[in-house]
Amino acid sequence: MHIRTLLNHYWALAGILMTTCQFALGATQSITLAWNNPSLVDASIAGYKIYYGTASGNYSNVVTVGVTNSVMISDLTAGATYYFAASTYEKTGTESGLSNQTSYVVPLSPVLSSLGSAGGLFSFAISGATGKQCVIQASTNLLNWISLHTNTAPFTFVDTNAPRFNQRYYRAFAQ
Repeated sequence: MHIRTLLNHYWALAGILMTTCQFALGATQSITLAWNNPSLVDASIAGYKIYYGTASGNYSNVVTVGVTNSVMISDLTAGATYYFAASTYEKTGTESGLSNQTSYVVPLSPVLSSLGSAGGLFSFAISGATGKQCVIQASTNLLNWISLHTNTAPFTFVDTNAPRFNQRYYRAFAQ
């Protein structure tokens, strides 16, 4: 089939992780998948379908996108492995076979597991990204962030400078 040939020639599923730290158990993450766009060459291509799931070759989800070269897939479970494949579809509705499969392991985000405050000092424990380097940052306005501490999870962070600020926001991310 013409579309399958095009798909196999041009399809290059390239995952680019776009995550933000989420301080919650069971937090979800997103990934942006990007590919070369054969619809620029073949006007009969109307769009793409991205198939994905947590079992190899068994895609429990499908996202239909138009003529584009990327899509963000959200609500992926941290620590899970996802498998992705794609197809093109023509304006007539004819769909190609699936591309080669690619996989992605969603990294575990740092998880805020406990808070504490004593003597004006603020502390919290980081877990969920065991063995990963995590960076703790702080801000007073949610716009400008400074790095305070880097350590291997799990660990407890104590902000000895917390009493100097009326308000302070924290975030953590795995490197």
